[in-house]
Parts: sequence; structure tokens; C-alpha cells
Amino acid sequence: MGKPYLWVAVVTAVVLLAMSALLLNHNTAAEPTAKHALPSDGPIVYVYRSGSHYYAIDLLSNKVICVDSPTACIQEAIDYAQSYAQAVAGNAADYKTQPGGEVLIGPGVYVVNETIQLPSGFALVGSGMRNTVITQGGPFPIMEWRDPTRTNQDFVIRDLTFYGAYATSKPMIDLSQVETGSHGLIEDVYINCNPAGNVCLDISGDDDIALIGVITSLNTDWDNPSVRAMVPGGNINIIASKLFGGGVFMGENINFLGDVFGPYQQVNLFTVPNHPAIYNFEGCYFNNATRIYVWVGYGSVPVMFIDMEGTVMYTANPVFVNPSKAPITIYLTLSNTYMYSSQPASMFDNGIHGFITYGGAVDLVNVSTNTTG
Repeated sequence: MGKPYLWVAVVTAVVLLAMSALLLNHNTAAEPTAKHALPSDGPIVYVYRSGSHYYAIDLLSNKVICVDSPTACIQEAIDYAQSYAQAVAGNAADYKTQPGGEVLIGPGVYVVNETIQLPSGFALVGSGMRNTVITQGGPFPIMEWRDPTRTNQDFVIRDLTFYGAYATSKPMIDLSQVETGSHGLIEDVYINCNPAGNVCLDISGDDDIALIGVITSLNTDWDNPSVRAMVPGGNINIIASKLFGGGVFMGENINFLGDVFGPYQQVNLFTVPNHPAIYNFEGCYFNNATRIYVWVGYGSVPVMFIDMEGTVMYTANPVFVNPSKAPITIYLTLSNTYMYSSQPASMFDNGIHGFITYGGAVDLVNVSTNTTG
């Protein structure tokens, strides 16, 4: 291999020269059109911060797209890639037939003074959860759909932090939509709602979505959970995430794998129309008096199957809360699971018809199994 440090020095020098050339042309902004000889897979757009200024550039064409803006050049980067997609597709009405775009965001704190509007089919990628921070500059959502009436909107968001500094009347990250065949991925993202009481993330209607390595801050009540995912026919996978602010969930099949909830929060589960809802908790940890609240959704079948395997739950009385006291049936499977309450607690609240199946080692401390069969 020879001299690896020499290769590192050469590559670093080339990168610095390229960046210097770009910084000399900050006033040269370009709008993409069909005439640009860009690759068919679209531009590579990079947003970065230098000192107190924000920039967006097209790494393929070396064009400066933006120098400072109310959205720290993030919206301009998104618009640039979206304009390219429209030009390639001949402004086709169906965005699903157009190539999406990927906006890369460098390290730094990006203060946004307007809501970022996200079109469908985009990937927003930071430089690491601890390195790229997008923060509110005022009492408005940080991000929402460009067209909230559209259906089948897909997205990818990863490797960054959203930091809320103001209370808002809407979710801080509002990616809710009419339920259709949409797909979404949020990975290695920290969402901090400050002050508590906001909905941090709303992904209701996103039919097939995964949250992987997502962290959300504490919140105060179930009306404003850290995560809201109301998808009656949806398939949701939440993996290795820390939902410290609990959440509100409705889905045909929702899997919680290796997640942490609480402390002192509510995990709210709703029944769904047409058939029983299925909720799986595998390798999860419920911290300090965090409980599961069950609700009968409008027009739904009042039946749930809840499977808890390899899960630790520090809970309170009752473990499964039925706030409305509407009749609901829960088929609960416990396998290799530990439950603990500091005071005597019943498993099920009034109105719940509970059935428990045991598998493997199950240890219930101060929890009585008041089943109906």
C-alpha cells in the first residue's frame, strides 16, 4: 500500500481546492432546467454552514444554489432537486413517476425561521445525530409536507437532530397524510420537543414506515405525545428507539423491537376497523411507572392481540389502563418477561376482558392477573 498518509494529504488538498473555488462564487446561483446536462439520477445537493452563513451547492455541477435564507438554505436545496425532477419528467402531474432527490446536510446548527416544506420522494440526510442540528427559530413547525393533500408520499430522514425551542399548535415534524400506500424511513434521528407538550413527530397515515434508532424527548400528556402514528391499516416497525415521551399508536400490525419508553409516560394503543389489532413488544423496556393505555377506535373491532417477549416493565396500577371504560378484549401473551409495580397492581383495568398465555419464564412482582378466562 505504500504511504497511506500521502494519499490522505492528496485527497484533502483536492477537497479544499474544490471548496475554495465554490466559495469564490457565492453570488452565482443557478436554477436547474431540462437544458442542464445533469446525470439522469439527479443532482447531489449539499447544505453546509461556514461561520454564521449557510450555503447550498450542487456537487456535480459546482453551482451555488443558495447563500443564506430563512430555512438555512435547506428549502432552496430541496426546491433545486425538485425542479430537476419536474424538468426530467416534463412536469408530470404524478410525482411518483419522477426521480426523487437527496439533500445532504453538513455538520453544524441550522436555525430555520420558516417551516421546511418537504415534497414526496426525498431523502434528507445529515452528518450524524450529534453533528447536524436543525432548530426552530420561532413558534412554527420545523417541517411539514409541501402538499398535505397528496397521497402516497414517501420519504427518508436520517442522521440528524430536530430541536424545538418554541411551543406550536401543530406537530413539530408533521408528516401525516391520508393513509394510502406510502413508505417512510426515519433512522438515527433525535427529536427534542422543548417545551414539552408539543407533538414531536406525527406520521399518521404513513402506511408502511420504520423508525430505527430514533430518540424523542419527554412529554406531558397523551394528547401531545412524542410520536403519533394513527395508521389503521398500516405496518409500522419501531426498532432500537428511545421514545421517552411515549406515543399514540393505531395500526394493523405494529412491532416494537428493542425500544425504551418513559419514564412516567403513556403508550397508547388503539383498536382498528375490520379485524383485531396486533401489537408486538420484543426486548423492550418500560421505565418508571410507564403504562399501556388501550382505546377503542371509532368504527373498530374492540379486540387486540398484544405479545410481550423478553420485555422488562416497571409499571403501576393497573398495567393496562382503559380510560374510557368501553368494553375491549385483550389477548396477552407473556414470554420471558418481567413486570414490577411498587404497589399492588392489577393487570387489567375495568372494561377489559383479558386472556393471558404464558411462555418461557415470566415474573410478575406485585401484579395480579385478573383475567376473565
